[in-house]
Amino acid sequence: MIDFSDLDNLPGAGPEPKKDRPTFPCQSCGGTGKYLKPRRHQSDDRCFPCGGRGFFYQSHGDRMKRRQQEAARKRAKLETAQAVFDAENPGVSEFLAQNAHWSNFLREMLDTYRQQGALNPGQLRGVQSTRAKVAELDQQRNAEREARAAARRTPVDLNPIHKMFAKAKSAGLSKLQYRAEGLVLSLAKPTSANPGAIYVKRRDGTYVGKVVAQTFNAAWEASEEDKAALRIIAENPAEAAERYGRKTGQCSCCGRELTDPASIAAGIGPVCATKWGF
Repeated sequence: MIDFSDLDNLPGAGPEPKKDRPTFPCQSCGGTGKYLKPRRHQSDDRCFPCGGRGFFYQSHGDRMKRRQQEAARKRAKLETAQAVFDAENPGVSEFLAQNAHWSNFLREMLDTYRQQGALNPGQLRGVQSTRAKVAELDQQRNAEREARAAARRTPVDLNPIHKMFAKAKSAGLSKLQYRAEGLVLSLAKPTSANPGAIYVKRRDGTYVGKVVAQTFNAAWEASEEDKAALRIIAENPAEAAERYGRKTGQCSCCGRELTDPASIAAGIGPVCATKWGF
């Protein structure tokens, strides 16, 4: 049997250009149709750009121009798809751009939007669900921030704090402590350097200041949040104590666990409520 396979490698064995069409030599292979650079894992030695022909029917400039036109067409198509998606789903692309830095899912969805111009229904539902959760959290944070800002702006009467400690002391209680809003308030001992003052600490024991008469003498460590929390307590110590009890399951005044259903519902036991004047 005669083997004609070697004939493919003879000069001029590649596809011949049509005689009635002008040709332009491939700049990558110099018109040889062969890949001229070293190859490690590729047995085919044909030139990639020209497919082994060694020539093009269009000049390099025309090919670059056509490539640019194709890229422009794809960009226009992508921009049109994005415009349609944005019109049908206002704010979604802006949400993705603003939040992709903290979420892998949102980053992937942003990449999909930028590459394809839209999201499929399942992807859109996931983004909308995340967007709703973020909006809810933002609303809660803004409400808390506004409440604390309002508390800082509004003068607060500190007498209710003195009155509840005076009531508890007259009821015969000792080692008086009151817990609420992340703070622990305690009455200074008569033998202390500040008799009659009410010390204010955080739950972790950090001293943030003391209440003397109508003044809160804030320590260096006191933050605006600490001051706002004290104001909230002063506005209504009973409500603050009940919130603490319902949230933690412990009494704000004695620190014991609330076990009676009525006390759990009220956020404070009847004995402490009476002795502290609530």
